[in-house]
Amino acid sequence: MTRRMAMLLAFAFIGFCTQTIRSEEPPADGPPQPPSLTHRVIFVPDKAHPGGGSCMRLSPGPGPAKPGSLFMMAHAGVGDDFPVQSPEGKTIFEIAMTDGADDRVVLEVRVSKDDKQKIELDRDKTITLTVGSHQYELYYPSVSVNLTDKNTSSQVMLIVTQMP
Repeated sequence: MTRRMAMLLAFAFIGFCTQTIRSEEPPADGPPQPPSLTHRVIFVPDKAHPGGGSCMRLSPGPGPAKPGSLFMMAHAGVGDDFPVQSPEGKTIFEIAMTDGADDRVVLEVRVSKDDKQKIELDRDKTITLTVGSHQYELYYPSVSVNLTDKNTSSQVMLIVTQMP
């Protein structure tokens, strides 16, 4: 067999395999998908928690964060508050959850006793605010858990990002 003939056979074989693989793909609408194995956690406000909200200090974020940005995650319910702290532990401002429901939370950002601002934050939305010389993004994400886990919580997850 000549080299040219071997190459022609190789290309024909590759073309055949590619066509076979393509023909085995499901149609665009595809077969029915299996049911989800998770469900979204629903925020059900309750009384404040002993010790307030729980949080971490600002630190470099996971994934493809913007260079120089810092990130923190907190859990809080109505009546809870938590500090937004620098990586060294210095409190920059506090956030208190004053009201809320599953689709929206009401937060009070406390920079000082005289410098407070009320913010309404919808689920799965981000808002930007300025404190001092930095901009911060606040995000209230939907959270999903395994179907066997409880799907209600008296606390929400909040993500705070300090922009560079």
